[in-house]
Amino acid sequence: MPRLSGVFDQFANLDNITAEDINRWLKVKIEQHALDNFIANRIYYPQTIPMTVQEMEIDLALLREALKSGDKKFYNLSTNKIIIPDEFVNRFYPTYQLVTAFIDGLKLSLNEITQVFLQQAGTKKLVGSIFLPATIPEKNPVSIKIGQQKYELRLNTLTLLPINQIGLKITIEQDKELVIDGGSIGIFVDLRRK
Repeated sequence: MPRLSGVFDQFANLDNITAEDINRWLKVKIEQHALDNFIANRIYYPQTIPMTVQEMEIDLALLREALKSGDKKFYNLSTNKIIIPDEFVNRFYPTYQLVTAFIDGLKLSLNEITQVFLQQAGTKKLVGSIFLPATIPEKNPVSIKIGQQKYELRLNTLTLLPINQIGLKITIEQDKELVIDGGSIGIFVDLRRK
């Protein structure tokens, strides 16, 4: 009998992920044995789709931990681009939560703009960019300017700004100016430190 495949087939390290790793991402903590069973089911049946909001939350946590393996198949460090394949887009919803899982799971370059593309039907579509400043002012809120608009963002947050324009200048406080592109989702500003 042929084995059905799914998005979690792309990760060889799922059996190294612990219930504790998953629980740290969950709002409502789950008992260890239940999470161990859940992870084992995703390893043996990667084509399984979540049936509840809680299962989707666990799947996104599992994706975050799987991405931490250091595998660079989704993130090109030299071009600062994340390319999310269509099977992920079709599997995880809403898309901004999928992008957030990639931000949390990948080690992105500081003080660089990382573009995020969704690959569907052989074409790549820019959905947004991520700004991860190298230095963050100690004061709260942090002032960020994108284009002509000024934003006051809280420290230790990941904020999605629904901006779809491209070629905008972004600065944090009085730091150097960078050029950033919005997209169908927008611009993520990550003021957290992992």
